[in-house]
Amino acid sequence: MGCLYKAIGSFTFFHSSNSITQNNYHNLVDNFDQGLDELRKLAEAYYLAGPDSVRNSAEEFFSEMDDDGDGYISRNEFQEFMRQIGDTKMTSSPVFWQLSSRGDEKLDFMDIMTLYYVMKSGRPFCDGTHCGGDLMRGAYFACRQCFYSSKSFCLCPECFMNKKHTHDPSHQFLDNFTLLEVKRQEAVLREAEASNQQASSVNIGIYERQENDNEQIAGSSSSASNPALPPSSLALVPIARRNKWKVAFRAFNSAVNYGFLASEVCNIL
Repeated sequence: MGCLYKAIGSFTFFHSSNSITQNNYHNLVDNFDQGLDELRKLAEAYYLAGPDSVRNSAEEFFSEMDDDGDGYISRNEFQEFMRQIGDTKMTSSPVFWQLSSRGDEKLDFMDIMTLYYVMKSGRPFCDGTHCGGDLMRGAYFACRQCFYSSKSFCLCPECFMNKKHTHDPSHQFLDNFTLLEVKRQEAVLREAEASNQQASSVNIGIYERQENDNEQIAGSSSSASNPALPPSSLALVPIARRNKWKVAFRAFNSAVNYGFLASEVCNIL
């Protein structure tokens, strides 16, 4: 994945008064088309597969952005909309130029659907120090420890492999596909542990009831002949220790399940 400043040289997008030249635009497109094509295909798939109500809402959304009603979204209309929804990251990035499939500084309907997909799917910008905060169009690396925090930390492959970032070096980075699989397996582990604990509680309860019944039967049958004889071998084991057995058994089940899933994660990594 090429970095932004390598693609556009010394040209700067970050001033609204600047006008991009056709040559610079095509240089940019050459570097970003592949990733954006994938995003556009995903956005189009969601749109076409959605119900009529969703498609109608999408058309209304586009019309709201199109202030002058010319059927396209200009850069001014794009920036005004982003200001209204409070997305300063989008207004200060070259996303507008990257989205334009026409190359004429205007966005058509499917360009806007792609924009909506980028926003809705939470596509991050690179937090590295090398690429200038580029939008992630393909695979990227995310900090596992920061994944559920209010401020996640993501890197493009180039910033990650060249260690061009200032993040905590003790944190672990995973690409977005592996991270999704790890989180899925963690959820499976939690569900398995909950199921095992529930099953263990039921089985132990049944076992204890059977033991109590056996103790009562043994006690009634042997009390006349030898009242000092314990009715069951478990009678020699204090209740507190039997409770420790239960805890240890559950811990063992959890350890086995976790070890199996952890080994699968290691195979992936």
